[in-house]
Amino acid sequence: MKGYKGFNKDLKCCNFAYKIGETYKTETAKLCNSGFHFCENPLHVLRYYNPATSRFAKIEAEDISEETSNDSKRTAKTIKILAELDFKTFLGCAFRFIFESKKFKTRNFSSIFYKWIKI
Repeated sequence: MKGYKGFNKDLKCCNFAYKIGETYKTETAKLCNSGFHFCENPLHVLRYYNPATSRFAKIEAEDISEETSNDSKRTAKTIKILAELDFKTFLGCAFRFIFESKKFKTRNFSSIFYKWIKI
């Protein structure tokens, strides 16, 4: 599953240091307790990380817990940090996520959006 993750300025989350391009594994994944946390919706990452002081990445997760929170936060046993995203690109991913949702798929918003911002 693709998703988005926030970090502090040192690319750390909960005192765990990450590197772009690396894959990480753990034995357990329990929401808000263990595993590698991420959000499916990029905008939900902003609930946990201040955009002025944080860094963001696109990730790929495997062995995902069935648990969900009141937003799109999930936890996984395996996570790969695919690419760091500058804030403009991160917001572009958020718009893409929204416009590709079921609510907008029946409208022509996607084609308008893709012409406006290239991501």
